[in-house]
Amino acid sequence: MNIKGYIVISFFLFVFLANSQNNIGFLPSINLNKSLKKDYSFNIKNENRFDISNNDYLISDISLIAAKKIAVNHIFALGFLTRLNLDNSFYRSVQQYTLLKRYRRFRAGYRFLSDQTFEESQLSQIRFRLRMTAEIPLNGQFLNEHEFYLKVGNEYLNSWETNLYNLETRITPVLGYEITVNNKLEFGLDYRIKLLSSPFQSTLWLNLSWYLKFK
Repeated sequence: MNIKGYIVISFFLFVFLANSQNNIGFLPSINLNKSLKKDYSFNIKNENRFDISNNDYLISDISLIAAKKIAVNHIFALGFLTRLNLDNSFYRSVQQYTLLKRYRRFRAGYRFLSDQTFEESQLSQIRFRLRMTAEIPLNGQFLNEHEFYLKVGNEYLNSWETNLYNLETRITPVLGYEITVNNKLEFGLDYRIKLLSSPFQSTLWLNLSWYLKFK
């Protein structure tokens, strides 16, 4: 069995083990991207959260991000996010820098993101996030239409609220399918661990994402 076979088996084994948890959520999202002139682009994303264990709707996030390619494989972006739930809403400003690199057998992305949360009923929160992802084609060295790929991500999220500091890590293995160059589907896990909490705290989300790109 080659390495890609081991990757696929390991992915589904991780899905099986993670689903043994009692508390599971569902994260469906749609991600729309529009290319603009002079290396600008615009992104709109809507993500919803559902508590499968309790059959309950939690929140809906809507984000608007404007990006500019400042060099080959270097992208800087600014935007904001609105989070809505049944009780209230809050707003978050976002700044991010992304570096893309292609290696022999996979493509990697490194994202540095900071955001600031503003909510009337609570103190402001500042967060800094570092995310690393690897996208691995399962047929050949390059991804083509009508092919599957594996994308594995690891993110570290630092947050400060007054004198309180929290650190969380997120592990996100997903299996993707490229319908066309501008149309992709991804399904997998978003496993989140609070590293400084006592007792141990973790949450598991089933992730379903649809990516559409418009020229």
